[in-house]
Amino acid sequence: MATCQIYGSSLPNARLVGIEYIITAKVYNSLPKEEKPNWFIINKILATTIQGQFPELNAQQINAVLQHLLGNYGKVILTWNPLDNLPTSSPRTENLQILFVVNQTSTNSSSTSK
Repeated sequence: MATCQIYGSSLPNARLVGIEYIITAKVYNSLPKEEKPNWFIINKILATTIQGQFPELNAQQINAVLQHLLGNYGKVILTWNPLDNLPTSSPRTENLQILFVVNQTSTNSSSTSK
């Protein structure tokens, strides 16, 4: 359904620190049971709180996209810890319903582009 880029900040030179895949509930239900814990449901709180960037969309279009995401599932894979100068850690899957913010020490820490 969608692939999103996750950056360590909202600055123009921000590092790409991960990706998010978004799938429909139907696709999620077809996943093996071992894979399902890696995914989180996109609820209204997540959809409206994550600081996403939607290039070339106006406010009405962004709202429509966010509404469309509700009830679908996301999987975030971090490839670079935003606190590190180099991407030296292993990639890891993060569950945003457990870990709501990638980097709690800075503002705009989990900006995404779609």
